[in-house]
Amino acid sequence: MKMKKLLSLCLSLLLIVLLLPTAALAEGGNEYAARNETTKEEYVSLKEALDVATDGDTIILLKDCKLSSNDSYDPIYMRKSITLDLNGCTMTLQSVFSVQSGATFTIQNNKNTGGIKVECESAFSANYGTKVNLIGVTITEAGTTAKERLFSATSGSTHYIENCDITWSGICQFDGDSTTIKDTKINLT
Repeated sequence: MKMKKLLSLCLSLLLIVLLLPTAALAEGGNEYAARNETTKEEYVSLKEALDVATDGDTIILLKDCKLSSNDSYDPIYMRKSITLDLNGCTMTLQSVFSVQSGATFTIQNNKNTGGIKVECESAFSANYGTKVNLIGVTITEAGTTAKERLFSATSGSTHYIENCDITWSGICQFDGDSTTIKDTKINLT
């Protein structure tokens, strides 16, 4: 009798151990949100990956994620020239991207899925000699916050938008020195 209980207990533990990795993969897969392709480092949050990136780095999303500053009213300051590849994932933007200090910030998506969902009032601000490039990105609204400016720029700044699909209910104002839009659908609601 003791032997049957011991055998039953051992088999139960063996099943738990064997099925645990499968259950963990089914619930979320990758624990990392982003990878720096230049350094091959992986990060649990996109914000962390962007914060430690340096000029010339490419950050790749590994799963859907949310991005915000520490305070939802503060922008996410981008003072480095980097590329963010959405990799078919969805980034929910909860704070405006403010590109500064002559940086070039590129967001691209080479897949047919994913994109950017904007939960905050505005999305992209280019300031004083900076560039914001969007290539192959779908941008939609999310949340209930009233939308304001999708793009804004100050003197010396540019936007380059190619092969994007944009739906926006606020102001789609392109200011700054230049804006180039190629093969892009913009639906203002």
